[in-house]
Amino acid sequence: MVAGYSVAPGSKQKMALWRFTPTGAVDAAFGSNGHVVAASVAGGAQDVGNAIAIDSAGNILVAGYSFNAGSTVSDMVVWRYTSTGATDANFGGSGHVVATGTGGGTNDLGFAIAIDSAGKILVAGSSSTAGNTGTDMALWRYTSTGAADTAFGNNGHALTTGTAGGTKDSGIAIAIDSAGRILVAGSSFAAGNFADMALWRYASTGAADATFGNNGHVLAASTAGGIQDFARAIAIDPAGKILVVGTSNVAGNSGVEMALWRYTSTGAVDTTFGSSNGHVLAAATAGGTGDGGTLDFGSGVSTDSVGNILVAGESDFAAGADMALWRYTSTGAADTAFGSNGHALTTGTAGGSGDVGNAIAIDSAGKILVTGYSYTATNVVDMALWRLK
Repeated sequence: MVAGYSVAPGSKQKMALWRFTPTGAVDAAFGSNGHVVAASVAGGAQDVGNAIAIDSAGNILVAGYSFNAGSTVSDMVVWRYTSTGATDANFGGSGHVVATGTGGGTNDLGFAIAIDSAGKILVAGSSSTAGNTGTDMALWRYTSTGAADTAFGNNGHALTTGTAGGTKDSGIAIAIDSAGRILVAGSSFAAGNFADMALWRYASTGAADATFGNNGHVLAASTAGGIQDFARAIAIDPAGKILVVGTSNVAGNSGVEMALWRYTSTGAVDTTFGSSNGHVLAAATAGGTGDGGTLDFGSGVSTDSVGNILVAGESDFAAGADMALWRYTSTGAADTAFGSNGHALTTGTAGGSGDVGNAIAIDSAGKILVTGYSYTATNVVDMALWRLK
């Protein structure tokens, strides 16, 4: 199952959901010949699905956002479909729920979704503040019927801003640990408009967990020597340690390295991980220096059955980009038994010179699934799904 968006000729983005069989064939029994496309929720022509989760009843939930008719205001949206791809009218009254104006401004965005042990739905993202002068990291919770869970945070949501001293915080990824605590990874801008990777933890009530890091959060800055660090994905390993993957600018900000951080369950940097005080960096994996600098991005992270860490993303070269897949041991060392010295690259999948990985999962047989996109020879973008052994 893959969620994202599709753009028809002369049109704009529509939220799209695709399903494939285990062999990679389109599942024609799902939706309309293997896919569903959502009509506009907020009245405009742009709807985007950013993350997906499946509940205990097999229903499919997608979190994202929808723009109004003028494409100036965005609402956070959660859509729910049955296992056949039909809109679930029992959810929110019409198959979706919408959040708008949560932080006092006009733009709400959903980037990640998770379902807790009680079947409640958590969405992480961002909400603009009054006057749209900044953004809060936003965390919403809904019941299984799509009603706002008023027992959570402030009438169903929690907001965090100014974590690094600036006015822009955003949540991009979410995970729930074995104790039911909620972890959100994203970014927080410092006063000088420089971004730190941010990791927040909340109790199941929506309150900041003061026992985690610095009063509920940890920040990572200048990991590769530059001024911008961003999180893109999060996972909890079998030992309960927290893995965050994203990007870090190099010194002089002439490039970007894939960054993988690990923290203990208390929010302390795990100094046993990697060779650089709790993190590992990957640069120039595809051998190039795209756009005048080295560009490697980590966008998805998962662990396999033996504790190895897999990261999916992108590595640029002079003429384009490869989908990149890195594997590390549980200590943060490159797993030289995997691919070519610890990584695998894929390019030209749709006939062009650019492949990008956005998310990763491991199936019950231990095979690795990466979803993202690939450019055709005419620079049209195709949704791409790769499976590797």
